[in-house]
Amino acid sequence: MVKGKEKDEGDGTTRERTILWDEDQTKYILGWFIDYIKEQHAGFKIKKQHHFKCSEALNRQFNMGVTATQVESHFRHYKKNWKFIRTALSKSGNTFDTSKFMVIISESEKANLQVRARRLLSKPIKFFNEMQDLFLNSSADGSLAMDANTCLNETQADEDNDYDDDLCNELSSYAPPEDNLGDDSDTLPSPISG
Repeated sequence: MVKGKEKDEGDGTTRERTILWDEDQTKYILGWFIDYIKEQHAGFKIKKQHHFKCSEALNRQFNMGVTATQVESHFRHYKKNWKFIRTALSKSGNTFDTSKFMVIISESEKANLQVRARRLLSKPIKFFNEMQDLFLNSSADGSLAMDANTCLNETQADEDNDYDDDLCNELSSYAPPEDNLGDDSDTLPSPISG
């Protein structure tokens, strides 16, 4: 029985070594994802391959030797932090102090939070601006919504804009509705009209 051989075959999952991230490295990761997402299409989702690309860039920049799994874990940590921040800010009465980078929350509400959320919201939040840039637009909030008329009028040239076309908007050419239409096509005929 060779114990080392059993470990080498490794059918089970192995845990990556824990990394103590410097602020520069964390800022680089968040900034890298912000820049990368800006170049992608609207419905873009971050996947394992993107964490791999980030780990390669991080290794080149800081000569670290981190894996995609370690980058993904660190990314998820900040995504979870943003979820706590977003939840706290969505509640009535809670605000954000931009000079101290703290969420202003009542002590009674703070007592009801999970331990991790309470620790996060009790002190100044590092990388708040980066998390806001990265995670704020990850769910549809309607901030980019436009009125259909405004959208057509602003984005199309006048000759291409059908909004002002007389044929499309002229309702006077249609016959006025009759008051008594009798049997409608989607209902059964009445026994009297037979």
